[in-house]
Amino acid sequence: MVRYGRVPMSGSPQYSCTSILVCALLSHRGSTLGRTGHGTPRRGFHRPRRPASPLAVIAKDIPVARNSAAPLTRTIDLAAEGAPGIPRIVRPLSLAEVAHRSIRKAIRDGVFEAGKTYSESTIAEALGMSRTPVREALIEFQKDGLIEIQPQRGFRLRALTAADREEIFLLRTAIERVVIRALAQRRTTDDVVVLRQILDRQRAAADDPARFIDLDEEFHLTMTRMVAMERAFHFLLSLRGVLWLLGTEALQVPHRTEKILAEHRAIIDAIDAGDPRAAEKAMSAHIEETEAAIERATSG
Repeated sequence: MVRYGRVPMSGSPQYSCTSILVCALLSHRGSTLGRTGHGTPRRGFHRPRRPASPLAVIAKDIPVARNSAAPLTRTIDLAAEGAPGIPRIVRPLSLAEVAHRSIRKAIRDGVFEAGKTYSESTIAEALGMSRTPVREALIEFQKDGLIEIQPQRGFRLRALTAADREEIFLLRTAIERVVIRALAQRRTTDDVVVLRQILDRQRAAADDPARFIDLDEEFHLTMTRMVAMERAFHFLLSLRGVLWLLGTEALQVPHRTEKILAEHRAIIDAIDAGDPRAAEKAMSAHIEETEAAIERATSG
């Protein structure tokens, strides 16, 4: 028994009124709990089951529980950061990073409806975490121009204008032309093998739009990694994220999937040949075709 407010007296130990009240409350609390654990309702009491969140899909395959057997991790290559001789380290992703990845994937896959307002609490509940990491991720998305945060209400996807699309493709073309030219000059046999493997996986996912887009992004971003252009990587990542607001309609343009595969193959062939001019031309043509496909899909 926990003895609060003990009064030292002769004979048997005595307790203050506070002590008696605390003990009584603890005793009553224990009697109202079943043997199934702390906070479990008494036998015979049925708590209504809460309906599953419609946004639970954004947490699919994302291990966010504290005791997850397979936490997401980030590999930090210290040698690439200017510290040769120091081995790579692997650390678990923070909850804010997990939230960012999950929400980003949901935006890409069209889980969020345009014009609809979503609350931080709803997303946090779907991901099984507190609101703080979700809020941190949303602030980053607002900086990238993907969402609009509405004070005291939540957030919603941002609507892209024609001017927004034009700016995004101009910037994307400028960045990727520099990247592809550098890669064609520095490419290794392993670089070409990796790009062809990504293309093979993308071809196998031709009937799965979400997977196809995922591999399309991997193809383009991998090239920036190959030439160690980290700023280009992150800037291109944010630009591609904004384009997801247009949805996957561009893939619905007849034969667009097959054309993307052919355009990617032409890019790889130019890199393999070590021809910077041909590689730059192939990349420019690919981006122009993608912009035209989106324009046709969204104006129809």
